[in-house]
Amino acid sequence: MPVPSRSLLRTAVAGTALALGVGTVLSGCVSSDEPVAQPAATVTATATVTATPAPASTPAPTATPAAAASLLIGPTSFSLVDATGAQLGSWAYRDGTGAVAALAEAFGSEPTESDDVPYEGYRSRAYTWPGFVLRDTDVYDAGGPELTYPEPDFLLEATAAAVGDVAISILGGVAVGDATAEVAAEHPDSTTDGAPGSFLFDTTPVGTLEGYELTNTVGAIAEDEVTVSSLRAPFVNWGV
Repeated sequence: MPVPSRSLLRTAVAGTALALGVGTVLSGCVSSDEPVAQPAATVTATATVTATPAPASTPAPTATPAAAASLLIGPTSFSLVDATGAQLGSWAYRDGTGAVAALAEAFGSEPTESDDVPYEGYRSRAYTWPGFVLRDTDVYDAGGPELTYPEPDFLLEATAAAVGDVAISILGGVAVGDATAEVAAEHPDSTTDGAPGSFLFDTTPVGTLEGYELTNTVGAIAEDEVTVSSLRAPFVNWGV
């Protein structure tokens, strides 16, 4: 058997190696036509937040205004107080703003209105409840020139010890229906010379004019000189 030459063997080996190398290279290549797997999408769960309804607010209870139990007549103003003695309000005779409305609320009824015939230089409008009257003396001269004297804008007169549930008295407690003998004994300084049925209380300076002291007082009148029949304020120490 003939033996191949060395040159033929080298050629055969080289051809085999080349074939193997080409096959290896081809097997490592991927066709561009084949689909490329994409990364799986990540789904993030979103928590649903449910708003908790706020509890309905409960309105705070409205305080009931204290009811007036007494009306106190002073020399320069009157006051309304409750059953404990706490003052609900005070209205000066020199400024009648809100006085009629306050009395209507305290007494629980509206007054009747009428014009008074001029008396002692005052022309007034009367606001009347059973047993009580407020005379507005400023209604006809409002906006006029300032008066020389500190004239009141309104006057009060009580002819009953109470209007409805509201008791009426002076600061010292004297009321319509009190016996004059007891009033004189308890308030000896209030008596007036020559007038056993007239008493003056709580004299208060309200100004001066040419060196003369001007005062306001509260009057208690007993028409029969036995029993107090009316309380009036302010009494002034000037005028007719």
